[in-house]
Amino acid sequence: MRFLALAFAIILSHAPRAYAGSLGAQGGDAPEEPFLSLMGRTKLRVPIATTTDVDVFASSSYSASASPGAPLLVFLHGFCLPDAEQQSYSVNALRYNAGGGQIPRQQTLSQFNADWSLDVAERGPFLYAAPTAPHFTRKCALCNIGLDSPNAGDMLTVRFINSTLERVAPAWHCPAWDGSDACCNPEFSGASDDVEYVLQLVDAIKFRHNVDPDRVYLFGIATGGFMANRIACQAPESFAGIATFAGSVWAEKSRCDPPAGASTNVLNIHGDADLTVPIEGGVNFAGVPFPGQNKTVDTFATTFGCEPAIASPPGTVTLPVGDGSAQREVDARVVTFGGCANGVEVEQWTLPGVDHFMENPTSYAMFDAALEWLASKNRRDHRSVA
Repeated sequence: MRFLALAFAIILSHAPRAYAGSLGAQGGDAPEEPFLSLMGRTKLRVPIATTTDVDVFASSSYSASASPGAPLLVFLHGFCLPDAEQQSYSVNALRYNAGGGQIPRQQTLSQFNADWSLDVAERGPFLYAAPTAPHFTRKCALCNIGLDSPNAGDMLTVRFINSTLERVAPAWHCPAWDGSDACCNPEFSGASDDVEYVLQLVDAIKFRHNVDPDRVYLFGIATGGFMANRIACQAPESFAGIATFAGSVWAEKSRCDPPAGASTNVLNIHGDADLTVPIEGGVNFAGVPFPGQNKTVDTFATTFGCEPAIASPPGTVTLPVGDGSAQREVDARVVTFGGCANGVEVEQWTLPGVDHFMENPTSYAMFDAALEWLASKNRRDHRSVA
């Protein structure tokens, strides 16, 4: 067989649960107040131990005894779309401002190609795990933005999501990461134990498989990007690098408060034509703000004590486009904050003319470039590796 599918179970004795007010230390005792007030209703949550199976994919070259072990990539999915669904999802529609052009045109858009997880495991080579968010939501936190989209498909999609989530029964199981108070699990508003869940997953994989502890990476997209950024704020020392596409962070910079001296390499990627998570930021359905790309990157640069940004010349990161695109290629605007604590760096890629979902050639190439960036980082010396 070309690929090994390694499955294991982790026991989350602390999840799922919800809290009233703010959450203290992750994994601590539940607060005395057991009620959660949500949208005019009061609910009572009881913590119940659960067992979750997560598939881990390994390449054909994986060795259980090689030193220093295999790098590990953990992927955090987008809204309501666990790994398999995210890979198979695509949309064909007439899009306004397609590829930065002034004339709407038909596009086939996606965020992944089929079997991307297997390709990543083999080409990395990585151990690859894509956990499903441990909590469900009944609210689409950012669907209010889609209601103002110039694309009819966006408006119809968010109306469908909202009407489906609002049904009393049957409940639509929509797993959503709790990345901040704005996105995307308003039942928790950034106070869940999702960070601890991801860290427990990493520990479980390290315990069962041959992982290089200095080359553990995190990649989040959209809702998963918010979550990856929350982890970068709370536990950056657990990863050699964290990359996000279309993610954001806390609006209050002070809430990005890692342990003293902790830092990691961060890559933030965003399309400047994103109509779902606007690059300039916005507010969710309840009016809670989330910052745009520039402020998000500045939050990490400030938190990790970086030096002023340096812009790279055009052509540093270029991505192909689909047939008939208004632009010949996507020439990313690349800005790097160096001189950060522990020798890490914070980098920003702005993709001109790119929406939340991308043309297939652009999507595949963007993820390949981001994975290459991640794979160049390690925690042994915090320098790029060949």
